[in-house]
Amino acid sequence: MTTSTASGRLGAVTAGAPVFPLALLFGLNFVDEIDRLAFATLSPEIRDAFELTDTEIGAIGSIVSVFILLAAVPLGYVADRVNRVWLVAGAALLWGTMSALTGLVTTLVLLFTVRLLAGLGRVSNEVVHSSLLTDYYPPEVHPRIFQFHRLANPLSQVSAVVAGALAAAYGWRWAFVVLAVPTFLLLCLTVRLREPGRARSRTAGTGGEAGSGLPFRAAARLLFRIRTLRRLWLSALLSGMGLVALPQMLSLFLSDVFQLGATERGAALTIAGVGQMAGLFLGGRWASRASSRDDWHGVATVAGRSGLGFAAALLVLGWSPVPVAAFAVMFLMGVAGGSFLPAYLSLVGRVSPGEVRSQAYAWAVFCIGLGTLASVALYALGDAAGYRIAMTVFGLAVMAGAATAFTARRFAQADAGASGPGRAPGTASPSA
Repeated sequence: MTTSTASGRLGAVTAGAPVFPLALLFGLNFVDEIDRLAFATLSPEIRDAFELTDTEIGAIGSIVSVFILLAAVPLGYVADRVNRVWLVAGAALLWGTMSALTGLVTTLVLLFTVRLLAGLGRVSNEVVHSSLLTDYYPPEVHPRIFQFHRLANPLSQVSAVVAGALAAAYGWRWAFVVLAVPTFLLLCLTVRLREPGRARSRTAGTGGEAGSGLPFRAAARLLFRIRTLRRLWLSALLSGMGLVALPQMLSLFLSDVFQLGATERGAALTIAGVGQMAGLFLGGRWASRASSRDDWHGVATVAGRSGLGFAAALLVLGWSPVPVAAFAVMFLMGVAGGSFLPAYLSLVGRVSPGEVRSQAYAWAVFCIGLGTLASVALYALGDAAGYRIAMTVFGLAVMAGAATAFTARRFAQADAGASGPGRAPGTASPSA
């Protein structure tokens, strides 16, 4: 595919708006997933190198995740008040450096520290990327924008296979060093990105320039009045148990139940990524049909149904009798999870006021972080009773969260009308 052809296809996604911001943020989202997936895939090797139990290696991932996700709201507050492009560049530098250092540290304290700092860099994708994309592009194309941006997640699943192969050939430490290189290459391109400015809200009533920054309490009150957001955040809290640590849990599940090696576990995560890619296309299409009619009840319905499908797949996965069945269920789980994202991200962007939109995305991440506190118990349950039982408990928790998200459709249309975003006057061009 030629560069002009690729640019033309991206132009269709963005409805003629500049494609560079979407392409660069897609690339950064892709490479940040490499670090996360490498740690998940190689968890058994890292566990053995540091002489840890499953509960202890799981606790590292979960405790780090909690600290990271609880930092999302302060990050969102900062992102609503400063140049978000600077945050994107700083975050990429942080996670790239810490990813490489993961392969070099020799003590448990240093391992915990570099994983914590790498995660703090990666969480910007959930908060700052989504906020930027919502302001770069018009609401009617948001499902397509988020569909493309989140395609980086399943496409990056191939790095799980690469990580497994590198570890098998050269050891798990070299795998982290090599896989950090693409981040630094993309970091060089962020100098071309420009802050797009923030949409004005019809509900905040600040009277000042959009994005000038509401006080934290005022922003929180504004956001918590939005019924759709309250239900999505409660869903995130209920589903947060192990959701962030899902790749790591899947890797330990496949190792414990089917005794699969690093390469096979990486292949399984890649299969789930292929399913997620298919789901993103399906979810993007369904949500785009609804958003093009300004039907945000329909967009919320797509998100709710997808969440219920994801939870059902988790429950079936826990009792898959053979590896091939588990791989098939992981594919379907990926489809359901992928179809959820374009609808969910578009819905949050549509119902949240522009000057506090980064915080709207951040609160969901914060709620997932609170739920993640329970994930250590899942690893302990896996150690004590087996990962089939642990996966079943996890699936039931996610089912409760998905059912809560489904109820958001009752209020989505009214909330979208109250907080509909628009381009702020005098916004900067997205790229130089």
